[in-house]
Amino acid sequence: MPMPAVVEVTKMSTQEKARQHAAEQRQHEKNRQQAMLDRSEAEIAAGDGVEIQAETRESLAKQRQREQHRQQALQLRSEAEIAQSQAVSPASESE
Repeated sequence: MPMPAVVEVTKMSTQEKARQHAAEQRQHEKNRQQAMLDRSEAEIAAGDGVEIQAETRESLAKQRQREQHRQQALQLRSEAEIAQSQAVSPASESE
């Protein structure tokens, strides 16, 4: 029979991993957007800015949407893992 403290540590570990992953993903997204902005600014300085700006806006909108969908999927998976670990906890304690 698992000790309640062990179950709690496992739950916290899963939650901490989810938080850490979300923070890493936010930082990655921020770095990627900054790189795109830097590249776009360089392209604007070198050529036709209006077309590049339109392409950049469209690309950023698509990437933002993909990122939102990915984060929602990660959130749902984390919630499911937490719910599963919590569902296992009461069953383990009753044994």
